[in-house]
Amino acid sequence: PLQENYKVGSILYTPDGTKAKDYGPPKVKRDADQLLDLCLEILPYSSLLIFCPTKASCQSTVEMLASFMPPNMKQHLAEKKTLLLEKLRAASSLQRIDPTLELGLPFGLAFHHSGLTSDEREIIEAGFREHVISVICCTSTLAAGVNLPARRVIIRSMFMGSRKLSNQEYKQMCGRAGRAGIDTKGESILLLKPNQIAEGKEMMHAALEPVKSCLSRDEGALRRIILESVAAKFCHSVGTVLDYMSYSLLAHIDLDDVNQLKESVLSAVNFLEENGFLRKTA
Repeated sequence: PLQENYKVGSILYTPDGTKAKDYGPPKVKRDADQLLDLCLEILPYSSLLIFCPTKASCQSTVEMLASFMPPNMKQHLAEKKTLLLEKLRAASSLQRIDPTLELGLPFGLAFHHSGLTSDEREIIEAGFREHVISVICCTSTLAAGVNLPARRVIIRSMFMGSRKLSNQEYKQMCGRAGRAGIDTKGESILLLKPNQIAEGKEMMHAALEPVKSCLSRDEGALRRIILESVAAKFCHSVGTVLDYMSYSLLAHIDLDDVNQLKESVLSAVNFLEENGFLRKTA
């Protein structure tokens, strides 16, 4: 089961506002959110994802945690951590490791965002699945794209960058905790400021928004998928494009009937022809 909570200052609350735990004053001045305490409660034998609002904050969080982690954390799976560092070094074209990763990995800490190469991200993901890495500080993209379940998920802000989390994004992040068949339970903790409590609780209790196809909101995306289907030789006529698109989420959820799908596809094909991306052949 998943236990959702929120935390304001040093107090942890259940979704209905019941006080669950008081962590007391922060032990580290640089750690006002008490992330160190929240990590040490379950490390090193359980895993944790910390969703941060920016790429820079992912890295600064790893640096802060590494600065105050107990030295004995380095002893846990030390040889496997060394091998992981060597893999990251080998994956780099410059044969060197990001300084933040080099600082954090001996403690089982890493970050994950688009600033890393795909090879580096894959190595970090594998290290987390194998429990060599216990904590990943990441951006919201990890919630939707990569299957990395954890025992505890911490969401540092209701905003990712300047954009407020949607209810669906929040649920996706929480859903990384306590995955069936992998862990016996999971916990999520949303960090809130005092003036965000009402809004945060509303998000925790909100129903998920209906699933919609991105193609219904973005004409460019529909044109692109049609162009890709022709380039890949899946489609060679308007009829085959219509057949191909009839299997899409757009056709099954967003459009009311076949005529709407045909209208959207014809509009996209006409645009591609008029702008020289496609041309009719005999």
